[in-house]
Amino acid sequence: MAIALAAAALAALAALLVPGSGRAAARPATRRPRRAARQGQQESDPALATDLVAAAMLSGVPATRALDVVGAALGGPGGALLREVAALTSMGADEARAWAHAEPAWEPLRRALSLAASSGAPSAALLRQAGARVRADRTARRRAAAQRLEVLVLLPMGLCALPAFAALGVVPLVVALAGPLVGR
Repeated sequence: MAIALAAAALAALAALLVPGSGRAAARPATRRPRRAARQGQQESDPALATDLVAAAMLSGVPATRALDVVGAALGGPGGALLREVAALTSMGADEARAWAHAEPAWEPLRRALSLAASSGAPSAALLRQAGARVRADRTARRRAAAQRLEVLVLLPMGLCALPAFAALGVVPLVVALAGPLVGR
């Protein structure tokens, strides 16, 4: 009886200490919608946009026209950004001003276009490499998040299962073996 009480006390303590256990764990998990989805807009993928601009430029389209066409095809905030950059660039604005409102995710596309324009290097190859870098970075971030999740999922199991194993497996064995030594 004492062992059952100890096990129940340990389980209650673990339920209090482990975030997400108990009553909160019984509720279904809901994800918060992303900002763009809440606003009714689709999120733009910078890697896809970079590949599309590369394909357009490979076919002979100038950079400003490629940005405009890809921006129109993508839609959403990323498409609007590309169209704005194309419009500002075609009106003679410098690169820094044209890309001033861009999020950091669009930096590889800006850098590849800038390098191609300043050095005369083949822009399609630079853009394809930039798209591959964006995808590799995104994969690395997702892999790191998955590894953090593995640790966070294992923690409650350790805090609940190990004390229960000790209370139900090790303690009765120690009591049974120590009984004759104590002099019962």
